[in-house]
Amino acid sequence: MATLSLTMIDVGWGDSLLLEFENDAGDVSFGLVDSNDTTSLRSSYIYLKRFFERRDLFRNRPRLFDFVLLSHAHADHAQGVKALIQEFGTEWFWYPRSLNWSGAAYLLEYANRSATRSGGRIGRHQAVDSGHMAPAIQGTRLDFLWPDKGFLDHDNENENSVILSLTLGDVAFVLTGDAEAEAWSRVAGRIPGNTAVFKVPHHGSRNGFFDGGGAPLWLDACPAKTQCGISSHIRPFSHPDRSVVKRLAKRRVFRTDEHDHVTFTTNGSSVGVKYSHKGTERSRPSQRARIRCGMRRASGLVRRASACGNQQCREEQTCKWNRGMPRRPRRRARRMAFWATSPSATW
Repeated sequence: MATLSLTMIDVGWGDSLLLEFENDAGDVSFGLVDSNDTTSLRSSYIYLKRFFERRDLFRNRPRLFDFVLLSHAHADHAQGVKALIQEFGTEWFWYPRSLNWSGAAYLLEYANRSATRSGGRIGRHQAVDSGHMAPAIQGTRLDFLWPDKGFLDHDNENENSVILSLTLGDVAFVLTGDAEAEAWSRVAGRIPGNTAVFKVPHHGSRNGFFDGGGAPLWLDACPAKTQCGISSHIRPFSHPDRSVVKRLAKRRVFRTDEHDHVTFTTNGSSVGVKYSHKGTERSRPSQRARIRCGMRRASGLVRRASACGNQQCREEQTCKWNRGMPRRPRRRARRMAFWATSPSATW
């Protein structure tokens, strides 16, 4: 049975999307959209390496991806793309015509060198727009909805984001980059009527959801049963915005800051969802917080239930942040807790 899967990789900030295409014969192809990896934070790479190792694909394919798409030239989408291409290889590298990012020149230079060299990690590369006809992959049709041919915004790179629709059978997935009001004023009417999964643009920010008058840009164009995915960008921008989350309250919404890695899968008629974690970050105390709570509990400094909403703190009758105490006593409480619990403490 032919399937299409979209995985929003939890990269903490920015975007990285893995696409898996399978046909009726069981042949599988892969695509990648964006990566924000840095030299020290390599969330996309770690996830992809483990994913391909489990499937034992490294020895069988010199280029693991059928395509890698750079939606637009912002660092939180683009800075990890080159390293992933070097590691995994791709038959096609697609990108928008506008690349207003200092690293884009090095990326395109690498694409030119690799595409002209025998055995290079990039087979071919091309700038895409709505007039570009992409080949179907394992029975899934790819349509570029935006940018239009000749469109170029020199002031706002988000408006140059590639919007991609993937259709298998009666189901469509729409990937949106960071497209904002200018793009959606032209593209909203092109959203397929069978859209089952819609990736919320610009990490759920206001300018990717509302126009200047406060009206939703694309929400009314999506069917009522469309499920939404958000690649969150909590720090430093606090995306998704609370007003956007409120407007999406009646729809099924999956967020990388709450559900970790999220995978949407369709067989062309129905859609299933899997994710790594059920719940919100607020219900998961960090290791540091757990140690702090345990120290205060052991020392007998805290005896009341938590007021901070932390489930584990409530269960252990400890307070995660020791709220209500001024700064200096709070510091003294930590020191006392350390001495009370340290096996090497001497008095």
